[in-house]
Amino acid sequence: MEGTRQLSPRQSKQVVISIVDPHCLADPVLVQSLRQLADDVHIRVFGPLEQIADTPLSCDELETRIAFVVVSCRRADSLHDAQTICRDHPDWRVIFVANRVCDTVIQAALSVKARGLLTTDAGPRLLESAVREVESGGVFFCRVNSRLLIVDPGGARLPPPSTDPDRPPTAQSGSDRPPQRNENR
Repeated sequence: MEGTRQLSPRQSKQVVISIVDPHCLADPVLVQSLRQLADDVHIRVFGPLEQIADTPLSCDELETRIAFVVVSCRRADSLHDAQTICRDHPDWRVIFVANRVCDTVIQAALSVKARGLLTTDAGPRLLESAVREVESGGVFFCRVNSRLLIVDPGGARLPPPSTDPDRPPTAQSGSDRPPQRNENR
């Protein structure tokens, strides 16, 4: 059918996406972009919701559940809520969505083995890529974050601390900004 994205033949599961935003931090463009994914007949999108328990679910074991949890570097309660969802709902694959990437968000996502981390300005294609990767069992950390993380089939983790003074800072060194290249011209 034209205009409708379809899952590949190997992917026949229903995908349920919940936008969990108890602190009303979500950008309306992000919400709209996620809702557009519901054009796929195998994807249902709910939210923004105050809590993950508000998501209407079937008892279908073939259902993949993905929660986009909106967090903020400046709101410790949002990070705590996201960590609670990961701990209390292991059947959900959680992707953190932050307005800005900082050490606190990265470390919170890694500490609970979140399946991904995106920024709120992620466009529809990036969101769709994240859903596809996480739905198939992988992890998806946006490129900005990848400079601060090692992402491979085993998951995501912080790089080892650098002892090289010319190497840019990483998330472990306390920098809240993506590393800058030291290029002398």
